[in-house]
Amino acid sequence: VRASQKGNVLVVADQGQLAQAQDSWDGQVVGLGSRYQLYGFQSQASFHPKLIIRIGQESGAVWVGSANLTFGGWSVNQELGTSWLFGPGQEDGGAWLGPVLSSLEDQSITPRTSVLLDRIRREPWVETIRVSEPDENTPLQTNFDGESLAAKMTRRWDGRQLTSVRLTTGSTDRSGAWLRRLHEIFGVEEATVLTEAGRCSFDPSALGELPLDVEVLASQSDMPRPMHAKFFWFDGPDGPAAVFGSANCSAAAWLNGPADRGNVEGVVFYDDPDPTDFEELLQLFEGEVEKIELAPAEEPQDQYHEPHTDLRVVSIGWEAANAPLFVHFSRPI
Repeated sequence: VRASQKGNVLVVADQGQLAQAQDSWDGQVVGLGSRYQLYGFQSQASFHPKLIIRIGQESGAVWVGSANLTFGGWSVNQELGTSWLFGPGQEDGGAWLGPVLSSLEDQSITPRTSVLLDRIRREPWVETIRVSEPDENTPLQTNFDGESLAAKMTRRWDGRQLTSVRLTTGSTDRSGAWLRRLHEIFGVEEATVLTEAGRCSFDPSALGELPLDVEVLASQSDMPRPMHAKFFWFDGPDGPAAVFGSANCSAAAWLNGPADRGNVEGVVFYDDPDPTDFEELLQLFEGEVEKIELAPAEEPQDQYHEPHTDLRVVSIGWEAANAPLFVHFSRPI
């Protein structure tokens, strides 16, 4: 994006993650403050959307997906993304852009960042979008406006009966609260979860109390690629539906809005998807997989723990010269 030389670049990242990353910046950061601006977004939970928004004089383009701005996100991990044009004359009018810009403006923006936002606002077509009514039918939905993604999905698919869901997720919560809500809203009876053993936080006792059957799996291959895509494929009497983006299978991603200590997220809805468009993803559930043996919730720290012996390395790599060596294990250490 920066190399295109066609405009200014603003990178917005979670403030907490940004602070952690600064320890490994030495010798890597080039052009910060001159060729691009970097801003840390402060929220009660996590600033978690993965969006690339390009603004032109007559329209814009947006990329939505699951990949972070990291080496792993754009080369190693299993990720998912899509892009399209938006604005005047496009199928997507871009009504979602207003809350995104307003949320950024409400932050303690630096003078240099403010200049970039002012430049965006001065485009006449952008100002028209900012004062337009919300459009709940646009494929891209975010919770920058404070409302939870669960509430948006409930209205969008109101009355639909969806009996099963196959999903990939980079991480989970403990209780499977989002799976419970899917049962309550749409009648989901079966859930197949494809994730990473080392990033799965489900508690088996909590899953056993859910009003639906849940199977938790991991892909098997000689060269593992960490699962980081966040993808939900629903089936039912009313036909399939799909959604993917930044939201993992967790309450923080779906049930809580940013004002309620929920994550800031962005996802794409497919109301009537063609299975052939998602064939590569759906085949993952039919490939070489194994059941993840879920561990019970951790005991208090003063309890004695038998040493684990099933630890294995999933991947090792450097993100850049002189950077720390990142080692991903099959479960938390």
